[in-house]
Amino acid sequence: MNTPIPIALLDVVGYATSLSEAMVPTIVTPVFRVRGDEGRPLFPPFVIHCGQVCDGTLGTAKEFERFAEDGDITEITPPIPAQANYELWIDADMVPQYDPIDVANETLGKIAAEHINSAELALQRGAVEEADRLAGVALCADDRRLEPLAIRAAIRHRQGREGAVKLMAQLATPPHGERVFDTMMKCYGEMIPTEAPVHSSVYHVSAVKPEEQLGCTETDRAVVLPAREAAAQAQASDGGHDGICCGAAVQLASGQMVTGKNSMPPPPPYSTASSAWPVSQTISTCSRSKFSSPSANSSPSFCAVRKPAWIWRKPSSPSASARPPTQAPKPPCTNSPGSAAVRCISPICRLPATKRGCANSASI
Repeated sequence: MNTPIPIALLDVVGYATSLSEAMVPTIVTPVFRVRGDEGRPLFPPFVIHCGQVCDGTLGTAKEFERFAEDGDITEITPPIPAQANYELWIDADMVPQYDPIDVANETLGKIAAEHINSAELALQRGAVEEADRLAGVALCADDRRLEPLAIRAAIRHRQGREGAVKLMAQLATPPHGERVFDTMMKCYGEMIPTEAPVHSSVYHVSAVKPEEQLGCTETDRAVVLPAREAAAQAQASDGGHDGICCGAAVQLASGQMVTGKNSMPPPPPYSTASSAWPVSQTISTCSRSKFSSPSANSSPSFCAVRKPAWIWRKPSSPSASARPPTQAPKPPCTNSPGSAAVRCISPICRLPATKRGCANSASI
């Protein structure tokens, strides 16, 4: 959509995500609809500037319903009239709130501060899991605060999950600095009593196998086995890249299975024969001509073709037959005295133009 739409003509009919209780309160991106026209939803991404919604995507009612069924959009009923400089956020009870930006930021900031204080008290009591949960709520409410990340990093450090600690440090470092984050994490780590258990139910939930939860297996998905077969075919054909063979499978709506693998064989060695240079099906880019296929004598610096997708480069020491042919010898000068005033046209003639009778001359 290239034409901006005034936000006063829109209603908020949903938000572009699906949240759980562990992900609120938080700010969400609204989904608009042209007021009085239920068939024209306005999907993000878009830019709201000076009371205008720019660069959004106008969809259909069927698309809105499909996105809602897939969980990509959460519908809000009844619709809320859209206003400029307002923010849509979801509170702890999963109820949408639509407030001025300053009011929304202030409210969420207070929620974050309260949960940070509660998380610090929980750490001092040794209630590690409770502190982890409270820090998560504070981070959802205001992701600009450093304290929730530092609290969770201190807990992960006690659990021995250094990978998670590094990830949180990367999230906090750009705006705050590594030294500040490390100091704060160390302080929160010292709050945790030595005898406090650091077991986290969130950490161990991945250890429960899917078949123990739902009675399903990984091969219940139709694309798993075809993808594995494609990877095996790539390995059998000596394909792949740096010893890594991959297979992928996608099932279309019609039920057809489409597979792919990285099994392109390596390019053949350089040869001076013209057949060694693949002929492009669409366009060849060579040093001599932009639209012509190279020949054995053209000695191109490179030749890129669409099929097969190989990049051909000039070898460091090409054979003599691959070099351009030697030019024919230039005609010798046979200037001799004559009766007419002539000018020699031989490029190797060293005699002045006043000489006469040269076989390579033109009359002047």
